[in-house]
Amino acid sequence: SNAEYMGTLSTRSSHGSMRARYVTKEELSNTPSRKDDVPEIDETRYRLGTCSFMLEVGMTLKMPQLTIATAIAYFHRFYARRSFRQFDRWIIGVTCLFLAGKVEETSKRLRDVVNVFHKVKNKHDNRPAPPLSEELAFNIKDQILIAEQELLRTIAFDLEVLHPYAFVREFARVLCPRNKLLHKIAHNFVNDSLRTRVCIEFAPKAIALAAIYLGARYLKIQLPTAGPSSAGQPPKKNWWEQLDEKAEVNDIHDIANQILDLYDSYGPSDASKIMSSNDTGLQNLVDPPS
Repeated sequence: SNAEYMGTLSTRSSHGSMRARYVTKEELSNTPSRKDDVPEIDETRYRLGTCSFMLEVGMTLKMPQLTIATAIAYFHRFYARRSFRQFDRWIIGVTCLFLAGKVEETSKRLRDVVNVFHKVKNKHDNRPAPPLSEELAFNIKDQILIAEQELLRTIAFDLEVLHPYAFVREFARVLCPRNKLLHKIAHNFVNDSLRTRVCIEFAPKAIALAAIYLGARYLKIQLPTAGPSSAGQPPKKNWWEQLDEKAEVNDIHDIANQILDLYDSYGPSDASKIMSSNDTGLQNLVDPPS
């Protein structure tokens, strides 16, 4: 049964390897796809295209944003360990959604997943979807169930995905308690970041800090900077130190640049339109004094 299956997964995932969750810059520049002679530009194109496809399938299935985000994290984890040349990215993408649905307790019937997959995949191929025969439906279902086992093995049964959303909400509340827009815009930057690989390279708190930074730049909000002590008060800390004492400025810089690079390669999103061209270098994480 589904409950028994999920019980098995939960038990195994608690012993899952953190090794499968995060990867280094060196590993990202030397992925199995690159070793398989897939050029970097193609690997990026496959990743962006499949993430868009997954988003459309997930939304058509009325999956919550969090479930889709979990699925995309699984997808990035998988292709950090496996080659695009060896595994069909469309099948892996939809399998990630199917698995994430169960993990996040928002599961969809496999038949419904197959139907939507068939419709959206044909749309992405710019052709009308032919009728889904029983034979073809069975074939797709079989591919998803086989891929699910490969996916579980590849991510070492580590099903937990920690998302930045709760940190974004908390950080926005602390920095700008009266400005609800900061939370909304930073949340959108986190959504956009799913199309990059930052979720397998950095902890969610660091991604949240970068999203807050980009959101503040978007809204032209000046963030607190370090300053000397005054009137018996302790010295003021920079905004990122106030939110997370262990924050690494270089990580925030790196994540923010990866998100901005995404807009260069994939076209602007609503969140990027106000980012002026001279902001994209992010040479300085401290806003200049007004």
